[in-house]
Amino acid sequence: MAIGNTDELASLLGVCRELAAKDNIPELVELLTRLQCCLQDVNAHLATPPQSSEKRKDQTKMDSAMVDWIHAEIDRWGDQVPPVKMFILAGGGVTAAHLQLARSVCRRAERSVVPLVRAEEADPQAMKFLNRLSDLLFVLGRYATMKTGHEEVTYLNPNTFLDQKFDRKKL
Repeated sequence: MAIGNTDELASLLGVCRELAAKDNIPELVELLTRLQCCLQDVNAHLATPPQSSEKRKDQTKMDSAMVDWIHAEIDRWGDQVPPVKMFILAGGGVTAAHLQLARSVCRRAERSVVPLVRAEEADPQAMKFLNRLSDLLFVLGRYATMKTGHEEVTYLNPNTFLDQKFDRKKL
């Protein structure tokens, strides 16, 4: 299940990359390509059974530098968007919406790796990478919203509109 989830995530990042190219956000295209490469390494690690040869396990060993790199990317891209003041709903253009969808898929992938880590069948670095990647995808969705000139849609407490007829202007 974990390999399928991380593979789905890598494929979805490919869709995001194509959408970013269409929206003329080349810096995002480059980063998404690198993230897909990282996910290939995560998949190779997850696909390596614990009883594999030491040589094979060394070839697919998780590198903590990937987690450090993701942390730095979160800071780098996060510095380019305004601080979060309210809950942000998925949307903000097609590219941003797909990046938020990728974030959700990434969360699922992370959850599917947890049992493997607990059973000592996967390196905790794989789980940490996916955890940090989901945070980065949130930031990248916000960045794509900004770069495409869309506005972020923020959460409204349902008590403020449940007794009203639908009027988008009020939302």
